Amino acid sequence: MSSAPHVVESASPRSLPRRVAVICAALSVLGVVAFLYGLASDPQVAWLAFHANFIFFANLAQAGLVLSCIFVVVGARWPGPVRRMAEGLGAWIPISFLLACVGYLGGDVLFEWQREGAVHGKEPWLNELRFYATDLGILFVLSILSMAFLRASVRPTLNDAGQGRRGFAKRMHARWTAGWRGQEQEEALAQTRQRRLAPVIILLFAFGYTVL
Repeated sequence: MSSAPHVVESASPRSLPRRVAVICAALSVLGVVAFLYGLASDPQVAWLAFHANFIFFANLAQAGLVLSCIFVVVGARWPGPVRRMAEGLGAWIPISFLLACVGYLGGDVLFEWQREGAVHGKEPWLNELRFYATDLGILFVLSILSMAFLRASVRPTLNDAGQGRRGFAKRMHARWTAGWRGQEQEEALAQTRQRRLAPVIILLFAFGYTVL
Protein backbone atom coordinates (compact mmCIF):
# COMPACT_ATOMS: atom_id res chain seq x y z
CA MET A 1 0.00 0.00 0.00
CA SER A 2 1.18 3.51 -0.75
CA SER A 3 0.40 6.62 1.21
CA ALA A 4 0.07 10.17 -0.04
CA PRO A 5 3.17 12.32 0.55
CA HIS A 6 3.02 14.62 3.53
CA VAL A 7 2.48 18.21 2.41
CA VAL A 8 3.46 21.02 4.75
CA GLU A 9 0.96 23.87 4.60
CA SER A 10 2.69 27.23 4.65
CA ALA A 11 1.11 30.63 5.17
CA SER A 12 1.70 33.21 2.46
CA PRO A 13 0.84 36.58 4.00
CA ARG A 14 0.24 39.62 1.87
CA SER A 15 -0.89 43.17 2.50
CA LEU A 16 -4.42 44.35 1.89
CA PRO A 17 -4.47 46.52 -1.26
CA ARG A 18 -4.16 50.15 -0.22
CA ARG A 19 -7.28 51.24 -2.10
CA VAL A 20 -9.35 48.49 -0.45
CA ALA A 21 -7.93 49.37 2.97
CA VAL A 22 -8.85 53.04 2.50
CA ILE A 23 -12.39 52.16 1.39
CA CYS A 24 -12.87 49.82 4.38
CA ALA A 25 -11.57 52.46 6.78
CA ALA A 26 -13.86 55.10 5.27
CA LEU A 27 -16.90 52.82 5.53
CA SER A 28 -16.02 52.04 9.16
CA VAL A 29 -15.85 55.74 9.99
CA LEU A 30 -19.12 56.32 8.14
CA GLY A 31 -20.77 53.55 10.15
CA VAL A 32 -19.63 55.03 13.47
CA VAL A 33 -20.82 58.51 12.43
CA ALA A 34 -24.19 57.14 11.29
CA PHE A 35 -24.61 55.28 14.59
CA LEU A 36 -23.79 58.39 16.62
CA TYR A 37 -26.21 60.44 14.51
CA GLY A 38 -28.85 57.77 15.10
CA LEU A 39 -28.29 57.94 18.86
CA ALA A 40 -28.85 61.69 18.72
CA SER A 41 -31.96 61.56 16.50
CA ASP A 42 -33.68 58.25 17.36
CA PRO A 43 -31.91 56.13 20.00
CA GLN A 44 -34.32 53.21 19.76
CA VAL A 45 -33.85 52.72 16.02
CA ALA A 46 -30.07 53.11 16.37
CA TRP A 47 -29.75 50.55 19.18
CA LEU A 48 -32.13 48.09 17.48
CA ALA A 49 -30.01 48.29 14.30
CA PHE A 50 -26.84 47.85 16.36
CA HIS A 51 -28.29 44.87 18.22
CA ALA A 52 -29.56 43.12 15.08
CA ASN A 53 -26.22 43.51 13.31
CA PHE A 54 -24.30 42.41 16.40
CA ILE A 55 -26.33 39.20 16.70
CA PHE A 56 -26.06 38.40 12.98
CA PHE A 57 -22.31 38.87 12.64
CA ALA A 58 -21.48 37.33 16.03
CA ASN A 59 -23.38 34.19 14.99
CA LEU A 60 -21.76 34.17 11.56
CA ALA A 61 -18.23 34.50 12.95
CA GLN A 62 -18.68 31.85 15.62
CA ALA A 63 -20.42 29.47 13.21
CA GLY A 64 -17.49 29.74 10.80
CA LEU A 65 -15.08 28.65 13.51
CA VAL A 66 -17.46 25.89 14.62
CA LEU A 67 -17.44 24.55 11.06
CA SER A 68 -13.64 24.26 11.31
CA CYS A 69 -14.07 22.51 14.67
CA ILE A 70 -16.45 20.02 13.04
CA PHE A 71 -13.82 19.26 10.40
CA VAL A 72 -11.41 18.43 13.23
CA VAL A 73 -13.89 16.26 15.16
CA VAL A 74 -14.81 14.14 12.14
CA GLY A 75 -11.22 13.99 10.90
CA ALA A 76 -12.01 15.58 7.53
CA ARG A 77 -9.00 15.81 5.21
CA TRP A 78 -10.72 17.34 2.19
CA PRO A 79 -11.63 20.94 3.28
CA GLY A 80 -8.38 22.62 2.22
CA PRO A 81 -8.92 26.37 1.75
CA VAL A 82 -12.58 25.99 2.78
CA ARG A 83 -11.43 25.47 6.34
CA ARG A 84 -9.19 28.55 6.24
CA MET A 85 -12.07 30.64 4.92
CA ALA A 86 -14.26 29.42 7.77
CA GLU A 87 -11.53 30.20 10.28
CA GLY A 88 -11.11 33.66 8.76
CA LEU A 89 -14.61 34.49 9.99
CA GLY A 90 -13.41 33.66 13.49
CA ALA A 91 -11.24 36.78 13.55
CA TRP A 92 -14.42 38.73 14.31
CA ILE A 93 -15.21 36.73 17.49
CA PRO A 94 -13.28 38.88 20.00
CA ILE A 95 -14.66 42.00 18.34
CA SER A 96 -18.15 40.58 18.92
CA PHE A 97 -17.38 40.41 22.62
CA LEU A 98 -16.30 44.05 22.64
CA LEU A 99 -19.46 45.06 20.76
CA ALA A 100 -21.54 43.15 23.31
CA CYS A 101 -19.94 45.29 26.01
CA VAL A 102 -20.92 48.39 24.03
CA GLY A 103 -24.46 47.01 23.73
CA TYR A 104 -24.77 47.15 27.51
CA LEU A 105 -25.06 50.93 27.19
CA GLY A 106 -28.27 50.53 25.17
CA GLY A 107 -29.96 48.03 27.47
CA ASP A 108 -32.54 50.50 28.77
CA VAL A 109 -33.62 51.24 25.20
CA LEU A 110 -33.52 47.65 23.90
CA PHE A 111 -35.18 45.73 26.71
CA GLU A 112 -38.52 46.69 28.22
CA TRP A 113 -37.92 44.58 31.35
CA GLN A 114 -34.71 46.51 32.04
CA ARG A 115 -36.48 49.82 31.59
CA GLU A 116 -39.73 49.06 33.44
CA GLY A 117 -38.93 45.97 35.47
CA ALA A 118 -39.48 42.28 34.76
CA VAL A 119 -42.88 40.60 34.74
CA HIS A 120 -43.71 39.29 38.22
CA GLY A 121 -42.20 35.85 38.74
CA LYS A 122 -39.45 36.32 36.14
CA GLU A 123 -37.20 38.57 38.23
CA PRO A 124 -34.57 35.83 38.90
CA TRP A 125 -34.07 35.43 35.12
CA LEU A 126 -34.72 38.93 33.80
CA ASN A 127 -32.37 41.04 35.84
CA GLU A 128 -29.26 42.90 34.74
CA LEU A 129 -26.75 40.94 36.82
CA ARG A 130 -27.91 37.53 35.57
CA PHE A 131 -28.50 38.72 32.03
CA TYR A 132 -25.19 40.45 31.35
CA ALA A 133 -23.07 38.09 33.45
CA THR A 134 -24.42 35.11 31.49
CA ASP A 135 -24.28 36.66 28.02
CA LEU A 136 -20.92 38.38 28.38
CA GLY A 137 -19.53 35.33 30.16
CA ILE A 138 -20.51 33.04 27.29
CA LEU A 139 -19.05 35.39 24.69
CA PHE A 140 -15.84 35.89 26.68
CA VAL A 141 -15.20 32.18 27.18
CA LEU A 142 -15.95 31.46 23.51
CA SER A 143 -13.56 34.25 22.49
CA ILE A 144 -10.72 32.78 24.56
CA LEU A 145 -11.31 29.22 23.36
CA SER A 146 -11.76 30.31 19.74
CA MET A 147 -8.51 32.29 19.69
CA ALA A 148 -6.70 29.32 21.28
CA PHE A 149 -8.11 27.06 18.56
CA LEU A 150 -7.14 29.49 15.79
CA ARG A 151 -3.62 29.80 17.15
CA ALA A 152 -3.24 26.02 17.31
CA SER A 153 -4.63 25.67 13.79
CA VAL A 154 -2.42 28.21 12.03
CA ARG A 155 0.77 28.02 14.11
CA PRO A 156 2.30 25.11 12.12
CA THR A 157 1.91 27.17 8.91
CA LEU A 158 3.74 30.24 10.22
CA ASN A 159 7.36 29.08 10.43
CA ASP A 160 8.59 31.13 7.44
CA ALA A 161 5.72 33.62 7.29
CA GLY A 162 7.60 36.29 9.24
CA GLN A 163 10.25 36.86 6.59
CA GLY A 164 10.03 40.37 5.24
CA ARG A 165 7.25 41.35 7.66
CA ARG A 166 7.43 44.58 9.61
CA GLY A 167 5.56 46.33 12.38
CA PHE A 168 2.44 44.69 13.77
CA ALA A 169 2.65 41.67 11.45
CA LYS A 170 6.19 40.90 12.57
CA ARG A 171 5.31 41.26 16.27
CA MET A 172 2.24 39.06 15.91
CA HIS A 173 4.27 36.42 14.05
CA ALA A 174 6.85 36.46 16.86
CA ARG A 175 4.15 35.94 19.50
CA TRP A 176 2.37 33.15 17.66
CA THR A 177 5.58 31.24 16.89
CA ALA A 178 7.41 31.75 20.20
CA GLY A 179 9.11 28.55 21.39
CA TRP A 180 9.02 26.87 17.97
CA ARG A 181 9.76 23.14 18.38
CA GLY A 182 10.22 22.05 14.79
CA GLN A 183 7.68 21.39 12.02
CA GLU A 184 6.77 17.80 12.87
CA GLN A 185 6.41 18.40 16.59
CA GLU A 186 4.42 21.59 16.02
CA GLU A 187 1.97 19.76 13.75
CA ALA A 188 1.51 16.98 16.29
CA LEU A 189 0.93 19.42 19.15
CA ALA A 190 -1.47 21.47 17.02
CA GLN A 191 -3.58 18.41 16.22
CA THR A 192 -3.73 17.42 19.88
CA ARG A 193 -4.80 20.89 21.00
CA GLN A 194 -7.41 21.21 18.27
CA ARG A 195 -8.92 17.82 19.12
CA ARG A 196 -9.26 18.90 22.74
CA LEU A 197 -10.70 22.32 21.99
CA ALA A 198 -13.02 21.52 19.07
CA PRO A 199 -15.73 19.52 20.91
CA VAL A 200 -15.76 22.01 23.79
CA ILE A 201 -16.28 24.94 21.41
CA ILE A 202 -19.02 23.10 19.50
CA LEU A 203 -20.97 22.25 22.65
CA LEU A 204 -20.53 25.71 24.16
CA PHE A 205 -21.70 27.28 20.89
CA ALA A 206 -24.79 25.04 20.80
CA PHE A 207 -25.86 25.62 24.39
CA GLY A 208 -24.40 29.10 24.85
CA TYR A 209 -25.92 30.67 21.78
CA THR A 210 -29.25 29.05 22.61
CA VAL A 211 -29.17 31.01 25.86
CA LEU A 212 -28.08 34.16 24.02
